Amino acid sequence: MTRHRQRPSGSPTHKGLAKARRELNRHPDNAPALFRLTCLLLEQGDSEANQYFPMLERFPDYGEGWCQLGDTLARLQRPEAALAAYRKALKADGPPVGARIGAAQCLLRGDEAPEALSILQGGGEQLLQHPRGATLLGRALYRTGAVAEAGERLHQAVTREPKDAEAWYNLGRARQDLGAPDAAADAYARALALRPDLHQAALNQGIARQEAGDLAGAEAAFREAVRIEPATVYRALQALTSASTGRLFLRPRDARRFLGAE
Repeated sequence: MTRHRQRPSGSPTHKGLAKARRELNRHPDNAPALFRLTCLLLEQGDSEANQYFPMLERFPDYGEGWCQLGDTLARLQRPEAALAAYRKALKADGPPVGARIGAAQCLLRGDEAPEALSILQGGGEQLLQHPRGATLLGRALYRTGAVAEAGERLHQAVTREPKDAEAWYNLGRARQDLGAPDAAADAYARALALRPDLHQAALNQGIARQEAGDLAGAEAAFREAVRIEPATVYRALQALTSASTGRLFLRPRDARRFLGAE
């Protein structure tokens, strides 16, 4: 349940709430004011938001408002409620592209990639113009087994948004599955440069470099993965010792020390 919290009277949030209340009092049927007030109260954890939820149902065709509510709930780590709001937004005439993006992100968090793909594909060119559109479409395609098309969309994503670490990482996965380990390793390296905490990119880079026959590069990448996240040492060791291009260690401790885990 949402709890009521006291807000400093001079804070920006308090002023925004006051303005939204005044507007709603003057125009009770003003959908933007109603959705704005509800979202502000939710962000504050204020139980007052609960009284406005039934009122929102009077505006089933206000896609922007339902999308705004979905975005708020997603930020509050309430993906199921967020997805319900996005679905309402998608039923409106001319649904906002943000509703497709938000719904797909919620669905891809679970095992619902086919529905995410269907929602994204319905966005057409407008979706691809969104900074996250091609990345999410690529992820959904990858998750549904369309790896080659996923690679094309993810390449489109990094061309448009070269600082998108998630897109580079997923492009690496697609390239690796398509049998291009060198290109995959390069994509993982780009992801890691943008997100130095992305240990999975370092680990996968090591596997890709190993597949390409670059043992020294693989070892360096595995050490980086272990440095970022020590728990990856076991997966790194499995990869390093089980592939045709790898190393053998007489003792597990020697292997862990080799990767910098001890």
